[in-house]
Amino acid sequence: MKLILIAAFALLTIAIGHSRAEDGPFPAGASSHPAEAGRAAFTVYLPRNLVGKHADLSVLLHETGYTDLDSAALAKTFSEEGRVAVLCPKAEGLGFMDADLDRLERTAQYVKGLLSSESVHLIGVRDSARQAVLYALARPKLFRSVVALGADVPWVRPPSAAASLRLLVLKRADDRPAMGRESVLRIREHIEVAEFRQLLGTVRMPDPATRQYMIYFQNAAAGKGAAGHDRSFQWRALAPGLAERTRRKARALVYLYDDSPGGRRKTRQIQDEILFDPKLRAAAKGAVPIMAHRKEVGKVDPNLRIKAGPALLVLDEEGKVVGVLQRRPTAKALIALLNS
Repeated sequence: MKLILIAAFALLTIAIGHSRAEDGPFPAGASSHPAEAGRAAFTVYLPRNLVGKHADLSVLLHETGYTDLDSAALAKTFSEEGRVAVLCPKAEGLGFMDADLDRLERTAQYVKGLLSSESVHLIGVRDSARQAVLYALARPKLFRSVVALGADVPWVRPPSAAASLRLLVLKRADDRPAMGRESVLRIREHIEVAEFRQLLGTVRMPDPATRQYMIYFQNAAAGKGAAGHDRSFQWRALAPGLAERTRRKARALVYLYDDSPGGRRKTRQIQDEILFDPKLRAAAKGAVPIMAHRKEVGKVDPNLRIKAGPALLVLDEEGKVVGVLQRRPTAKALIALLNS
């Protein structure tokens, strides 16, 4: 009987081990982990569809004005919408000292290794945005991008350029630096970064459109903002999009992407500089967003001829082409077509 129990326990242990190997290092939802080996205590949020799979990692630093419920809600929402793992290190013991940065780096590297993440991104809100900017500038090889929501910074002159880092600053129009600090926008005057963007919007708890912009920004920084994978709108495929436009008798914004070697640069320009413009999103509200490959242009209008490269079209309520932007497209010109 004793031998039977031992054998059964061994089989159960093997089964549990296999289950854990299949499930991956973190379960779906939130899982908390204690501090150890020079790492901070942390919580990981993982969408169910990424359990046991490679996942990009976003590090969300705790903001002093947030409750734990605020941080948990933002992390959970961002994780599920962005289809990424979100790491939330505990705020205790994370300040502006080198030792704090070392602790955060070890924590991020540990979780990154368990998830086999290809890229790590950093997000900070208000006070933690100052940390995020300084951490990212100090470790540009670890962090692919940083999103600073409402940041101003104590003046520091980074010792070297962060040429691989992409920085998105989200702020309100009336934001002013606190006493003794200066705008994070001044960073551009003193260091070199790969990309610097500014977005006006809600800072404390980002609205859905702003969160989508943050997600797109991180995807682009990770090299995943490829043609045909734009997330600035809830794009419809061509046939169902045209059917919806007819049913609703609405206008349509049609994005014809070009993933050929010759069209990728302008396609990236359209996705990065035009489609995520907040004023464009407001102007396109109510229009049906349709995305298709440029080779499908004949299905939009059999008589329409466009040059090589991506194109932006606007269809009126009857399905007729109002205008085409291709040579030098701008958000302002596209807004004018939508409003014409």
